[in-house]
Amino acid sequence: YIMHYSARDPKDGRLKIGVAKATSPLGPFIDVYDQQPMFDLGYAVIDGHVFIDEDQKKYFYFARDCSEYVYEGRHESHLYVSMISEDLLSLKGDIMKVLQPSQPWEFKSGERRWNEGPFLLKHEGLYYLMYSSNFYASKEYAIGYATSKSPLGPFIKAEENPVLSYVDQVISGPGHNSVVKTEKGELLCVYHV
Repeated sequence: YIMHYSARDPKDGRLKIGVAKATSPLGPFIDVYDQQPMFDLGYAVIDGHVFIDEDQKKYFYFARDCSEYVYEGRHESHLYVSMISEDLLSLKGDIMKVLQPSQPWEFKSGERRWNEGPFLLKHEGLYYLMYSSNFYASKEYAIGYATSKSPLGPFIKAEENPVLSYVDQVISGPGHNSVVKTEKGELLCVYHV
């Protein structure tokens, strides 16, 4: 079992992605790199997600965190993808930006803007990149998606975004989701509030 996680590096205070292994999903998980990050790009990164395609090619999606990243005068989080090694322990190849905040619903948090929490699934030949926008601790935190014919993009955001958002006294700030398939083949969205 491989677990990718986000943590703050005590050496420089930046958010980074680590990786740990275990022989059971219950752990104990042992850090692969002795509490060092899986990779260090010189800036804050969070929310690692592995996608393995039908051809067994492996991809790693993550967010460049807005805590440090200033884009066009604003703090923004953008989503990136890279190939990942066969053992899922290191990146290989180029890193490409695939999404950034661009739709009006993604601007509700003001000067700080987020596209984070990437999750990719393939359904009927199309790749769906799900993501979250707005401040994670606010009711405006919501889920959108973009589609592509390739796991590397380009991704086109859905006009109906957000697809899961605040509902007064029912759902508050849904985000950072994943999708699971039931034994009956139903797709279920799992998210936090």
